[in-house]
Order: sequence, then C-alpha cells, then structure tokens
Amino acid sequence: MITRTGDGKRDRLKQIHKRSSEERYLDIIGILGDEYNLRILEAAKKEPIAVERMVRELNIPVISCYRRVKELMEHGFLEANIIPDEERQKRKKVFRSNLESYRIRFAKGQLLTEIRYINKDAPEIIGSTPTFSTLGQ
Repeated sequence: MITRTGDGKRDRLKQIHKRSSEERYLDIIGILGDEYNLRILEAAKKEPIAVERMVRELNIPVISCYRRVKELMEHGFLEANIIPDEERQKRKKVFRSNLESYRIRFAKGQLLTEIRYINKDAPEIIGSTPTFSTLGQ
C-alpha cells in the first residue's frame, strides 16, 4: 500500500508558482542544471527511492541530498510516498520523479524552457522575460 504525503508544502508550492516568469525560469535553470539534482531525478524516474539509498548509491552528501530533495519537491519535480519497509518492519518515505523531460530553446529573443511532467498531457513552457534584441544597441 502506498500513501501519499502532502508534507504541508502546498502554500510553498503556490508561492513558487506565483513568482514572475523570469524568477521561475532562473529557478528551474538552476535546479535542472545541478548535477546532484539530475542524479536524483534520474534515479527516482527508474523507481521510487529513499534518501538513504540516494546518498549511498548516488554518492551525494546527506545534507545536500535532503536539501535537494526538498527543493525538487517544492518545484513539483519529485513526489513523496510512504511505503512499508519490511526489512525494518516500519514505514519509509520514498521519492518518485514527476519529470519526463525538459528542453531549453531560444525563440523570438527569449530563452524558453519546456518541461514535460509524467501524467500531464501538455508541457509547461516558461520563458525568460529579458529579450536579447536590445543587446548591442
């Protein structure tokens, strides 16, 4: 049995999504450009994974791993679930990636990030506000 945990993060998630397009764009570029975050997302895409296992198998420091998992959850890239841990006879929290793919492209003077989430039909497209047409003038 899998139980979803909301972790009381809805308000924080709403705050993140209320940010300006440019702020969200910079956040996402920073998150998806981080090597540890990419390792976590790739591992969590294959199967749900606990932080302890991420630390061990992905060779990520414990504090860095917890901080990145929190950040990835706040931005909707990871989802937490509680599952039985038969080995320890208790429950544990595991994380699954919600990110299917992302693409960065340049169009009409803007950098655009296209994010495809698992279980969502339409991609989220976020553009940087500053245009490059004014450069060199």
